[in-house]
Amino acid sequence: MAGADKTGFSVIVIGAGVTGLSTAWWLARSGVDVLVLDKGVVGWEASGRNGGGASHYHSPLFHEEQRLWPQMDELLGYATEYRRERVIFATTDYHLQNYRRMAEIGRDLGYQVDDLDPQQVRERVPLAGDNVTGGIHLRYGGQANPQRTVQAYAWALQDLGGRI
Repeated sequence: MAGADKTGFSVIVIGAGVTGLSTAWWLARSGVDVLVLDKGVVGWEASGRNGGGASHYHSPLFHEEQRLWPQMDELLGYATEYRRERVIFATTDYHLQNYRRMAEIGRDLGYQVDDLDPQQVRERVPLAGDNVTGGIHLRYGGQANPQRTVQAYAWALQDLGGRI
C-alpha cells in the first residue's frame, strides 16, 4: 500500500453521506486504499433526508454533474433511481419569481428550461392542485433517490475494497 499510513489506508474520509462516500468511491476507483468513518449509519444524516436534486447550478462542478449523473448507475453498478429533468412549481408569486430566476440561470448556462403556466403544471403534475401559480420544467438536472444513492456508493466502494 504505497502511501498508506499506520492504519493501512492512504486516505481516511470522515462522513458516510453522499459527499464522503462519493469521494471515497472515486478515490478507490483510482486505486487509493480508503476508509470511511462515520458516527452512525450510512446516509443517516442529511444525505438520507434531502430532496435528491441533481441541479446544482451554482456549483463550479455543475457541467460535470450534468455529464456524470446519467452514467452513475452504470459506473456504480447499483441503482440510484436517477431521473433526468424535473418540474418545480410554485403556489405563490414570490416563489414563482424565484423559480423563474433559476430558469434564467439555467438558460444562461446553456440548458433548456420551459416556463409553465398553472394549467401546464397541472398537466405534468396532476396532484399539484388548484392553487398553483406556475412553474418551470428543467430539461436538465433531475433527481436521484437519496437513500438509494448513498447505498449505491457504499456498496460500490466496498466492491473496490474500500471499508466503511
